[in-house]
Amino acid sequence: MNINDEELKQLLDNICGGLDRESSEWRQAINRLLIQIQNSPKLLKSSHLLYLEALDETWEYVIENIHKFEPKPEIPISESLIIWVNGHLVWRIRDLYRQKAPELSLDTVTNPDSENPITLLDKLSEKGFNPPTLSGLDAYFEKKRLENIFTIWQKFEIYVLEDPEMLLRNCHPRNCPNCNCQLLTIKHLFTDPPERFTNIARKLKIPNQTVYSHWKRRCLPLLQKILKDLGYSNNGES
Repeated sequence: MNINDEELKQLLDNICGGLDRESSEWRQAINRLLIQIQNSPKLLKSSHLLYLEALDETWEYVIENIHKFEPKPEIPISESLIIWVNGHLVWRIRDLYRQKAPELSLDTVTNPDSENPITLLDKLSEKGFNPPTLSGLDAYFEKKRLENIFTIWQKFEIYVLEDPEMLLRNCHPRNCPNCNCQLLTIKHLFTDPPERFTNIARKLKIPNQTVYSHWKRRCLPLLQKILKDLGYSNNGES
C-alpha cells in the first residue's frame, strides 16, 4: 500500500465512524481505501474464470462491511487488511464455483469479447490435454474424463489461493519467505501470460537460480502431491 499504517488507521477510523456514509467525504474515503487495496502487490491475482466476478463482489463486500474488519494486533494493519480481503475473495471464488460448476462445460467460451473465441477445451488442450478424437460412446467418456480433469484443476486453483494448511506459503528458500510456492504458482501458472522466473526474481531481488531451483525441487513435487490428493493421476484418470 502507498500509505503508512498510521494513515491507514486514520482512514479506517474516518470510514467506520468519523464520517457520514451518505456524504461525499465518506465516498472519497472509501474510494481511496479501495485504490490502496487494489494497488497492493499482496492482493491475490488469478486467471480463474470466476476471479473477476468474485473480485467485483469482494469490493461490494468491503464497502458494506468494512466496519466489521478487525486488525490482527500482532501484524501491521495494512497486512491484516489484505489478509481479510484475500480471505473473502477466496471464499467468493469458492461460492461462485459451487453455484456455477454445472454451467461450466468444455464448450464454455473464456474470451467472449474476442474475434477468436477460445473454449475451455482449447485451454485444456494448450496445457497438454488432447481433445477427444473418438466417436460414439468412447468420445462421450473421453469428454467426461476431460471435464473431470477441469473440475480438479478448478479445485486446485482454489486450494492454492486459500492454502488452508499454509503448505505453499511455508515452502520457501531459507531467508526468502516471499519466494514461496503459493506466490510462484500464482505468478507462473495462474497468470495469463505466465510471469517469467527472471522477472519474479528481479522483483524479489534474489538470484534467478534460487527461484528456478526452488520451483523445480520443492514447488513442483508439492503441487503434484496436492493434485494427487485432489484426485488427479498422471494417466488422467481419477
